[in-house]
Amino acid sequence: MASILVTGAAGFIGFHACQRLARDGWTVTGVDSFNDYYDPALKRARADVLRDKCAIAVLDLDIADDAAFKALALDIQPQRILHLAAQAGVRYGFDHPFEYEHSNLKGHLSVLEA
Repeated sequence: MASILVTGAAGFIGFHACQRLARDGWTVTGVDSFNDYYDPALKRARADVLRDKCAIAVLDLDIADDAAFKALALDIQPQRILHLAAQAGVRYGFDHPFEYEHSNLKGHLSVLEA
């Protein structure tokens, strides 16, 4: 089956999407920045489950690092990208607008350009 790169793989939706994709036969690679908006230990535990029980590579990568993300995409050559990474929490954005710009705008553009 085809390969897919999932951003935000250690988040709630990304974690479950990765599990389903692997169960359906996809070769899955996940990335996550493991930021501290939600408990990083929870996200790392999810990544461990994906690695250990689903044979999914989960990498610590900030999608806003366009050179690193592009290098990864060129290296693994996924047929699809499922882009689920984002800075969560609308209210948080009022006090931290540049964190949103970094993840949600620059990160999104990095994914599109890869």
